[in-house]
Amino acid sequence: MDEKEYKARISEQNMLGYSTLHITLIELAARKEDRLITAIQRILEHNGVPKPENAPNDQSTNFYRVDLPQEDIETIRDMFLDLEAHYTDEHGEITPTAAFYSSLADKWESLSQD
Repeated sequence: MDEKEYKARISEQNMLGYSTLHITLIELAARKEDRLITAIQRILEHNGVPKPENAPNDQSTNFYRVDLPQEDIETIRDMFLDLEAHYTDEHGEITPTAAFYSSLADKWESLSQD
């Protein structure tokens, strides 16, 4: 796969980066969501997009095809929306942490838009 093909592939709708999936895994573990933990671990193990030969071999830049049922995507999105709400301050102002979780909710939401 050349660089142009790789960029086209990782921009497909059902792709997420390593950091998004890793943080998702951490948050699911904190909630003891064993079924979803197993699903994300499977994606990380089996659904990686091959990089071009000249690309750096850095896990943090990997992308993965997410093949979860809509219900699971919505559950994960809702988890991040709850975290966003939790970290919004008492005046309704978005804190940096709330903004971070909001961005993760947006990434998962983009997977549910067909």
